[in-house]
Amino acid sequence: MRKTILLSLFLALAFTWKGNSQAVNEPANWPNTNWTLNVIAHTGSGSQDIEADPTTSDHFAYDDNETGSGSHDVIAAESPVIDISAAQSAGENYIVISGDYVFNQYGSNEYLAIEYWDADASAWTLLYQFPNNDTPSAPTNNFCNGTPEHYTASLDISSFTASQLSGFKYRIIYNDNTTGGDGWNWGFCFSSPTLSSTATLYEDPTFTLSEIPDCSNNQFSVDVNVTDLGGASSVTVSDDQGSATQQLSAPGTVTFGPYPDGTDVTFTVTNDDNSNISSTDHIQYYCPPANDDCTGAIDLTVGQTCSNTVGTNLGATDSGAASPSCAYYQGGDSWYKITAQSNIDTLYVETSQVSGSDVHDTGLAIYTGDCSNLNQEACNDDIGGGNFFSRVQLTNVTAGTVYYVRVWEYGNNSFGEFNVCAYAPNLATQTLTTADFSFYPNPTSGIIRWNASQNVNRMQVTNLAGQVLMNVDNPAGNSLDISRLPQGVYLLNVQIGDKQGTYRLIKE
Repeated sequence: MRKTILLSLFLALAFTWKGNSQAVNEPANWPNTNWTLNVIAHTGSGSQDIEADPTTSDHFAYDDNETGSGSHDVIAAESPVIDISAAQSAGENYIVISGDYVFNQYGSNEYLAIEYWDADASAWTLLYQFPNNDTPSAPTNNFCNGTPEHYTASLDISSFTASQLSGFKYRIIYNDNTTGGDGWNWGFCFSSPTLSSTATLYEDPTFTLSEIPDCSNNQFSVDVNVTDLGGASSVTVSDDQGSATQQLSAPGTVTFGPYPDGTDVTFTVTNDDNSNISSTDHIQYYCPPANDDCTGAIDLTVGQTCSNTVGTNLGATDSGAASPSCAYYQGGDSWYKITAQSNIDTLYVETSQVSGSDVHDTGLAIYTGDCSNLNQEACNDDIGGGNFFSRVQLTNVTAGTVYYVRVWEYGNNSFGEFNVCAYAPNLATQTLTTADFSFYPNPTSGIIRWNASQNVNRMQVTNLAGQVLMNVDNPAGNSLDISRLPQGVYLLNVQIGDKQGTYRLIKE
C-alpha cells in the first residue's frame, strides 16, 4: 500500500530576462503535430498511462502510478527545430521557456526537466530541472485537474555558434528513476509552453495573499501584497473571477473582491515588460461555522434511533480547548451539545459520512463540565471494520446532564460535511399531544401541512403492514408531498425531540 508522504514545497528561483522586442516568440500551440511524443524507455508488462499527448491535446500529462510497479519509464515531449538566430542578432541573448505545471513527487530519484539540443555536441543538455517537490495540492490522478504552478526557465545563448542557434530545439522530459531501476511514482501535467527571447535580467514577481473576512455577509476580499516587481517597470494584477485588473509600478498592496464564501480565487501578477513572465497563487476562504467554538455548540436531540444533523469543518478553526486523547487532532473542530431530558441507561453518539463529502475519517470526544472547564469523558477514532467514523457509548446518564460533543477530521486535511447524531435505543418516549403536533388536510390529495411546537426530527409514512414508504429526517418547511402514493390508508409516524406520535393518514 502506498504511504502518504507530506513534503515541503521548495520554490526554486527561476531567472528570466527583460526585453521588449522579443525577436523570438514561439508558443508551442499544443495540440501541435510538429511536436513529438517520445517514449525513451519503458519496461514492464503494463502499458504507459499517457493522460495527455501534446500532439493531440493542449497538455502533456503522464501517470506513472497507473503505469504500475515493476517498470522503468522515460518519456519526453519534444519541440520541432526552432531557429533562434534572430535573438542573438538582436542582442537578446537569453531564451526563456515559461508555462504552468502540476507535479506530484514521490520518488527521490525522479527527474523532471527541460533539456535543449546542442547541435554541436549532438546531445541533449540540461536547461532547467524542476524542484523534486509537489506543486500545491497536487492530485494523485488526473493531474491536469490540479492547481497549476507557474515556471520560467532561462538559457544564455550569447556564446552559441550558428549551428547551435539554427538547430535549437527543446524537450520536457521525465525519468521515473535515474538509477535505471523500477519506478512507481505519481505523475505530472504541463500546459502548452512559450519560448521567447529577451535582453535584460528579470526575476518572477513575488506576492502574498491575505483574506479579509466579511462573514456577516458570507463573503471575503483579498489583499494582494506585491513585495517585488522582479525588476519590471510595472506589473498587472488579475484574478480568475473577472475582476478589473490593477497595476502597480512599485511594491504595494491592491484589494480584490468581495467573493462569495468558499470561492477558490487564483491571482496572477504579470510583468508588463514581458507578459511571458508572471507568478500565480490561489486562496480559498470559508467563514467559520456557527459552532466553531464550544460556546456556540449546536443542540443534538436524543431519539430512539439516529437522526442525523449535518455538520461541516469548512472554515473550522482550532477552538483552543485542550487536544483530545485520540484521532490525531490538528484543529478544525466543531461542537455540539446534548442535554439529557430523562435518565438514559445507554446513550450513543456517532458520526457518519455525507454522500460526496471528502470527509471520510473523523474523531469524536465527549466532555462534561462547561466550556471554560471541560472534562473529557470519552474519545473514539474509528468504529472499526474499515469504518473510519466514530462512535462513543455513555452509560447511566442522569436527567439534566449536559454533554459537549467535539468532532474533527483526522489530521485536518480533508474538508466538507459530515453527519452526527445521538440516540438511546431504550429511551422511554412520550406521546405527542395536539399541542405538540397537528396536520391537515386529512384526507389529502397529495400535500399535507403541519403545525408543530418545535422542529420535526423525523417523519415516516408506512402502509398498515409497517412497510416504510417514505422517510424524511429533519424535513424542511412544514409540508410533505405524498402525491406519488396510490389512494389508500397509511400511517404517519412523527418524532419531535423525545416524543413520538402515529396518525392515520388517508390519501384520496
